[in-house]
Amino acid sequence: MLADILKESWVYQEIAEEGREEGRAEELRNMLTHLTSLRFPNLVSQAQKQAEQTKSQEQLRTMIDKLFTATTEQEARDAFIG
Repeated sequence: MLADILKESWVYQEIAEEGREEGRAEELRNMLTHLTSLRFPNLVSQAQKQAEQTKSQEQLRTMIDKLFTATTEQEARDAFIG
């Protein structure tokens, strides 16, 4: 019963949402690194570094989209820059 009351509190909800957000961002970081390793293995270390530094899910998605459509290694590098 006490657990149910706690789960309904705004504090618990905020903490749970932060955890979900961080989980989604971590999944995007993993996707960015994995996609890089499949398409441009020479850039994996750069992808890992950029993934660690990027907190925004939107920025991570943008990099993944650009990397997915990149046809050259330079285009892939540009995806990490911005």
